[in-house]
Amino acid sequence: GSMNNRVKPQWWVAILALTALVIMHAAPGYTAAPVRQLALTQVNIVDIHTGRIARNATILIEGNRIRRIANEAIAIPAGARVVSLPNKFVIPGLWDMHVHSMLDERDPDWMFPLMLVNGVTGIRDMGSFIPLVRMLRLRADIESGQRLGPRMMLAGPIVDGFNTVWAQPSGIPDVSEAIRAVRALKEQGADFVKVFPLLGRDTYFAIVAEAKRLRIPIAGQVPEPVTAAEASDAGQRSIEHLERIILGCSDIEADVVAIKQEVIERLEIQPDRETLAELVPTPEETAQTLATVNPDRCSALLARFARNGTAVVPTLNVTNAYRFSASRLNDPRLATLPATIRDAWTTMHALMSLVQEDAAQLTTIEYLSRRLIVPMAEAGVPMLAGTHAASLSPFIFPGASLHDELAALVTAGLTPLGALQTATIAPARFANQETDFGSVTVGTLADLLVLDANPLDHISNTKRIHAVVTNGRLLDRQELDAMARRVARMPR
Repeated sequence: GSMNNRVKPQWWVAILALTALVIMHAAPGYTAAPVRQLALTQVNIVDIHTGRIARNATILIEGNRIRRIANEAIAIPAGARVVSLPNKFVIPGLWDMHVHSMLDERDPDWMFPLMLVNGVTGIRDMGSFIPLVRMLRLRADIESGQRLGPRMMLAGPIVDGFNTVWAQPSGIPDVSEAIRAVRALKEQGADFVKVFPLLGRDTYFAIVAEAKRLRIPIAGQVPEPVTAAEASDAGQRSIEHLERIILGCSDIEADVVAIKQEVIERLEIQPDRETLAELVPTPEETAQTLATVNPDRCSALLARFARNGTAVVPTLNVTNAYRFSASRLNDPRLATLPATIRDAWTTMHALMSLVQEDAAQLTTIEYLSRRLIVPMAEAGVPMLAGTHAASLSPFIFPGASLHDELAALVTAGLTPLGALQTATIAPARFANQETDFGSVTVGTLADLLVLDANPLDHISNTKRIHAVVTNGRLLDRQELDAMARRVARMPR
């Protein structure tokens, strides 16, 4: 990617060809090292599409892909590592479809191991502050097996106003800046463009048009001056969080959005903190929105999402990061974090006790959020599990909180299978990569979870992890525990 495009490539192609010739002649008997083979025997495989279970099966993994699945004992190739797992249940590796894993260069050192230890073998990174080229190098190291970490869908830097990589230090990008940002992301190899609330209407639709032209998807929050229906019709691939969908169910949505557009237009001319603060809904605005939620309007919006294939990432547990509760300081998972992160979270949490949000309203928003889950599923809206894990999100534990999210989806009315699908096959469909991941199928990448109990009986069984297979590499309980210990001993 970083090669100067104007340099004619012929000379280095010639050198490569010559080198290859020399090597071939120098080592006539050379053969590649045999591909690592791994056989998991006597396992119960959960079919993520139907919930049927293939009992006492064998999974043969070659390199980083599943080569064969058999329901009976088979001849296992000589030299394969055989791991017998009677009475264990195998599900696809889990995806967390909303994280910020690289706000800082050091974040992957503790977040990636914690994700794998908790069976999260894939993530969609929704925007970070480190250069995309660094993130792509990390991804390459993980894919080549040089480093352990989750598979990644990458946004790169967020396209938004105020303090993002692309705009002026403060302020909202104009149309030409936004188009430049989309082109840069496409050229640098981002998987999608992450949009954010502080975009003007014209800027947003210019981003949409350019992204379509370059065939790069857009995803993220619905910008303040745009309705949820407009974002869906524009082809935005996913909508993060449910607040804007709740507003989309309300009869006052158009008025609220018009007011926000007016504020954004003032910000475009004169960026300042006071004007910025006007975008935060007042308790009165929130109360009015909640009082005017209209079930018919809601049904129409969800039907539109289904028709447009707009995915929704509910992040039901995200309010945990922003609500004070004294008991939270007793969470045993605090001990799993590096010391400085733990200290930062406890400090942030103390500050939250000072910001007494209207608890009743927060409860109503949470209640409405949970009430949306079953109607979305019934309408056929694709749902993706996401947590908003980030070094700056206190009490959202990377990896571990995905299990909380699955449990919350079940509490909201999904079946355990339905919840599991939001973290496995739904992410694969979303990325249009069903042949690569999301189910335990021949030919897919070997990202698997081996569980002590059937997660379809109880969703909490996803936490009973016996082993994790990531990119074809088996991490047994001992290795997982050692990884966790290393993280907990990190200063940061």
